[in-house]
Amino acid sequence: MAENARQGYFNGSRPPFGFRVEKIATSAGPKNKLVIEPAEAGLVREVFRQYLAGSGAKSTARHMNQRGLLYRKHLWTRDLVLRVISDPGVIGTYNWGRLDSRGKCIRPESEWIPMAVERIVDDEIFEMVQELRLRRDPGRNSGRLPSSPLFLAGLLRCSLCGDTCQLESSGKLDPNGEPYRYYNCRRFCRTGKEACAGYRIAVETLDSAIVSHIAEHVFTAERCHEILREFVEDQGILRQKTAEQRRLLERERDELGKRLERWYERIETDSELGDVGAERLRELKAKRDEVVRTLAKLKPMHSVQPYLYKPETIQRFQARLREAFLGSDRATARVYLQNLVDHIVVGEDEIIIEARAGAALAMMSAPGATSPEAAKGEVLAHVVDWRAPVDSNH
Repeated sequence: MAENARQGYFNGSRPPFGFRVEKIATSAGPKNKLVIEPAEAGLVREVFRQYLAGSGAKSTARHMNQRGLLYRKHLWTRDLVLRVISDPGVIGTYNWGRLDSRGKCIRPESEWIPMAVERIVDDEIFEMVQELRLRRDPGRNSGRLPSSPLFLAGLLRCSLCGDTCQLESSGKLDPNGEPYRYYNCRRFCRTGKEACAGYRIAVETLDSAIVSHIAEHVFTAERCHEILREFVEDQGILRQKTAEQRRLLERERDELGKRLERWYERIETDSELGDVGAERLRELKAKRDEVVRTLAKLKPMHSVQPYLYKPETIQRFQARLREAFLGSDRATARVYLQNLVDHIVVGEDEIIIEARAGAALAMMSAPGATSPEAAKGEVLAHVVDWRAPVDSNH
């Protein structure tokens, strides 16, 4: 069964979600192959879209159930959503032998056998979802960032000391009877000006300045073209390195296969080899399996689609940003901000916005960026079931 999996054939009876089993004829008889199930693959992409748009696993499950989009005739649950978004099979690698059915436990990763399958989602979208899930993990963070009333929470840094910025309020009230609110250096607020002089900026002033600047100036046509140029250059270099590395690994795999065949022939003709031959076979098999696993992880680089260079694609991407950042839905704007901006450094006379070029490129290449009709409901285009802005103790 392990050798069958190494050759790319499926051993199980129930395929992972998004795939189906198709029988193909081989010289050794009929074999099972994993192929994409279009209906389920569409549900996988919808789950990724909902999760990336800001819905948690439970909210995504509820949204799918309310629309009648079931998981193989069953209702979606939080665990099913998390299983789908963490399955490496959706990006082209199905791991056989991961579960030990006898011991009911997960085997060490070194014992897994990777099988190449068709991908359902892009690597960039998959990585964004994993990063978002890690950010939401209550075991890894305090949980305060998602519930913070600050629009720029978690993004601002002080240029003097490098610490994050937090809310600082004064005892005075504005004309509406609300206390004045400011962003200021966390170290200044907690220790004093001896630790850091800090910079106090009104919350409303900085929020509106950042939002309008990102919507109008950060992702201009020139900057988008520059992102594409740098990406193409980096991809060209990586593609050459990847191709060379694949050639070396394939040569090593083939050489190990030939050495295994020679040892099999020696063992068949010389019965005295015994344990020595068996030990040598185990070593060669282990080396070959390691090379095969490395090859499975070494995916070919994707080329940039030609439509990304078209002016209308960039204009549509910019229109989506303006609609999100300058619209009335602050929750949608915050989702875009958290995905497109890595951090913002606040100084005395300048503010530096460090954008995530990869996230911008992934958003430009999303199906919603190619046509107005396809844009409805695509990644980060619309957010559902947001609560109205309330106090932090809601």
